[in-house]
Amino acid sequence: MRKETGKLGQMNKSARVLLVILFIVLLAYFVSAPTQLFFEDLEAGNFNNWVNAGWAIATDQKDGGSNSAKCASGVNCNMNKSTQVNIALAQEVNVTLRYRDDDLENGDAELYWNDSSGNWDLIDDFNAASEDTWETSSTSSTDKQYFHPGFSIRFFGDPETNENIWIDNINISYTPDTTLPLIKIISPLNNSNSSIKQLNVNYTISDNNALFSC
Repeated sequence: MRKETGKLGQMNKSARVLLVILFIVLLAYFVSAPTQLFFEDLEAGNFNNWVNAGWAIATDQKDGGSNSAKCASGVNCNMNKSTQVNIALAQEVNVTLRYRDDDLENGDAELYWNDSSGNWDLIDDFNAASEDTWETSSTSSTDKQYFHPGFSIRFFGDPETNENIWIDNINISYTPDTTLPLIKIISPLNNSNSSIKQLNVNYTISDNNALFSC
């Protein structure tokens, strides 16, 4: 928790303090929509955004466009995003992608997120109920262990004989934390004297998420 103290000098009563509170509320409203941080459609034909082993650019299956990423039968595949994203101020994170399952079993293709302790946590297993068709994986979390400056994702694949996995259109987004700070007026207390044209107001703002401050 961060606490700031200050003095709003020469105020016109406490009305201007109310304007500050109103501004914070409006700001929270406008920043609360999900924000896209990363999108990968493989159309560049490379893995420049990834640290990759085993995954290959494929054209035999794709979800729109011309390319996808494929982990082929008998290949051990592992790739994670090369540039981490900062979601320290999030209240929710979402990873959505499209994938195509060709005869996979549990554990053959998986999605991992890294938490704030540096661990890779299993988030999704790409073993669809319907095979040989494009499916959507959309996973979200409000767990604070994922809200850190070094967030990243990892794709693991280990298809057996006659099994394959394709992934495409990978999107990472987050919803900013809009928890409002606690604003406490220290002085004046219970002042309703309308004859005061100028008024000094002492205040404190407790900002639990370091998102808003004055």
